[in-house]
Amino acid sequence: MKKRSRTRRFIYIFEKRSDKFVRSFELKTFDLEELQKLFKQKSGDPMCYDYQITEKEAPHFRKKYGCRFHFGKREYFFSTRKG
Repeated sequence: MKKRSRTRRFIYIFEKRSDKFVRSFELKTFDLEELQKLFKQKSGDPMCYDYQITEKEAPHFRKKYGCRFHFGKREYFFSTRKG
């Protein structure tokens, strides 16, 4: 029997000046349709790429996940991984 891999969504954080990886955390729940609208993707798009979180998208992540952002020092990406 073939084992199905699960799609997992993360936020990755990098230092702005050096691109050094800081940390990541998994979003345990997410609404794909909501994220498609937020990042202006078509409704059928599985969002399998990395999307930069800017100050425009930050309020969504603050409200939904309690994220704190420091855009002067760091860059943030919404990312999908299989496994």
